[in-house]
Amino acid sequence: MLMENLNWMQVEEYLKHDDRVVLVTGSTEEHGYNTVGTDTQVPWEIARIACDKTGVMLAPQIPYAFAGWPCPTPAPSASSPRRPWPWCATS
Repeated sequence: MLMENLNWMQVEEYLKHDDRVVLVTGSTEEHGYNTVGTDTQVPWEIARIACDKTGVMLAPQIPYAFAGWPCPTPAPSASSPRRPWPWCATS
C-alpha cells in the first residue's frame, strides 16, 4: 500500500487498524553509472515488495542530503581531471 496514492482520509482509516508505516531514507550521491538516487531507490523497491506482501503502508522515500564534501565529484580518469558537479560552486 503506497501512501502517495492515498488521500489523508484513507491514511487516517489505515492508521485506525495498523500503526506500521515504512519510511525509506538515503543519501544522494554519485555511484558511477548508477543514478544519484541509488541509496533511496534500491531500498525503496525492496520495501515496496515487502509492504505488498504484508499489507503495511509504505511512505514516499526521503533523500535526505547530498553526500561528499565540499562537493561530490565524478571519479577521475586518465584523460580528465576531477571536476565538481555543475551545481557545485568552485573557487
